[in-house]
Amino acid sequence: MDVTIYHWKNGGEESYIVRKQELVPLFSEDEKVIDGFQLRQRMKESPQYLIFLSLQAYRTEEVQEVKTYEEFLESDCELIFRVIDSSYITMYVKDQEQIERLYVNAKNYGFENVSYITDENDCETTLTVWG
Repeated sequence: MDVTIYHWKNGGEESYIVRKQELVPLFSEDEKVIDGFQLRQRMKESPQYLIFLSLQAYRTEEVQEVKTYEEFLESDCELIFRVIDSSYITMYVKDQEQIERLYVNAKNYGFENVSYITDENDCETTLTVWG
């Protein structure tokens, strides 16, 4: 997916890039929104160590805090990407074609236990990683 077309709101979680064998925060404390070009560059320049991460994708710089699925549906947020405990990854995506491409990509890269989140199997009460 093209991350550069979005502005990314980060939830201030615990995520790092590895520089010279040291962990450096992926985002500074005051960096709440990053444009897609900066995010792509940062992710390409160094390996990442993602423990807890929540990113929300918007087409404009005007972002809002989305904490629940209902808020996600009503917002301009197009995608939420979460990493919990370095191993549990979820994505909420409004565009059906993009969901399908992400699903196929995850399977092609060998991710295990890939499944669609539906109303029947979603037990989440919040879309934040600390929820």
